[in-house]
Amino acid sequence: MVLGLMGLLTVALFRTGASGWKKLEAQSTMLADYEVLQAKLSREAQRSTFVSASTETDADGTTLAFLSAVDDSGEFVLDNGTFNPLWQKYLVFYYESSTRNVYLSEVPLAPGSPESTSPEPLEFYDAGSGKLKDYRTGGRLLMTDVDVCNFTLDNTMLITEIEGSRLRYGDSEPEELKMITSVAFRN
Repeated sequence: MVLGLMGLLTVALFRTGASGWKKLEAQSTMLADYEVLQAKLSREAQRSTFVSASTETDADGTTLAFLSAVDDSGEFVLDNGTFNPLWQKYLVFYYESSTRNVYLSEVPLAPGSPESTSPEPLEFYDAGSGKLKDYRTGGRLLMTDVDVCNFTLDNTMLITEIEGSRLRYGDSEPEELKMITSVAFRN
């Protein structure tokens, strides 16, 4: 009887420990994904200029776009005469609510484009519809399992709000993550 009780206690402790391990694993995976997204956003925003930044939110998700002076080889390009950035492309971060994913795509500037030295938001770059959602195509996956993603521009700050959830193996209740961060545009 004592042996049976000790066996039940051991199984209960094991299950509690395993459940805690699965919960920690799900939370740490979501946090690592968020840190990758936020590191990319922070690094790129700090190298960009606020006057080129714009956001748009609609039923399909949220979009953030701003200029980057980093060329295809990863070098930050400066004008040799003025030492001002020579803008190379627009970075478009976007959230698709239907897939619960955040992506990054790039829109290269045409050679000789006035935006390379006179930055402006992406909506004014070409003869498109003037909607950021038109640039939500392709791109590299940055984060999955996102329930809410908001990009807000305030003064010279980019505020990012992410809420996500991920089911743990063998559990019916998802683990949740909610993070709000801000970063200043440097230029």
